[in-house]
This record gives sequence, structure tokens and C-alpha cells, in this order.
Amino acid sequence: MVWESDGLTELNGVNDIYGQRLSGATNERIGIAFRISNLTDSDKNHRSNDPKVVYNRTAGEYLVVWNGSGLFNSPDNFFEVYGQRLSRTGKEIGSDFRISHTTDLGKVNTNFVRSKQPGRCSLE
Repeated sequence: MVWESDGLTELNGVNDIYGQRLSGATNERIGIAFRISNLTDSDKNHRSNDPKVVYNRTAGEYLVVWNGSGLFNSPDNFFEVYGQRLSRTGKEIGSDFRISHTTDLGKVNTNFVRSKQPGRCSLE
């Protein structure tokens, strides 16, 4: 399970993404909740919102994605999509990475199309 929260900061609206593993059989917690995104570590103007998670049964990994604003080399009012891979035990595999490139060099990439459905986007 994943969610957004300002749990590790005293600033309102400065969110990170958190996770908690649950047993599929009993719905009980496995271990403790943990922080997934680390984008606010370098700048409290960064925000991480609207997380989603999928599980790759073959690789035994989770992929958590979210949108963020005020991020590296982008204007504060634009969003990018970020991700983090996690092992089946919830440990990070590598670091947070940017998936979308809507604001490369501070300009909106015209190849990016926003869908009318929340949480969906496509590339032309």
C-alpha cells in the first residue's frame, strides 16, 4: 500500500511517498511503514503526490510511481512523473528516477499529451 504524507517534515504541503507491506492472506502489516520518495531531501519546495504501485511477480519487485512539482531543472508549476523500484521486501532498488520529460530545459515538451482521465497520460 502507498500514500502521500508530510510525515517527516514540519512544513505543510511538503509531501513524500510512503509505503506499508500487507499480508494478502490476513491484511496484517508486514514490518513498519517506510518512506519511498526522497525528492524533498534536497529542496523543501519539492512535492510528491498521487502514488500508484504495481507488483512484478516474475521479478519479485514493486514499482511505485507518483507526480512531483517544483523538481530538478523544472519550473515550480509543472509536474513530472517519478518512480522508485522496490524489492519484494520493500527495500529500494537504486534511487528515485524521473520518468516523464515535460519540462526539459524549462519548456513544456509538446510531445506530451495530458489525458482527460486523471492519472493517465500518453506520448504522441
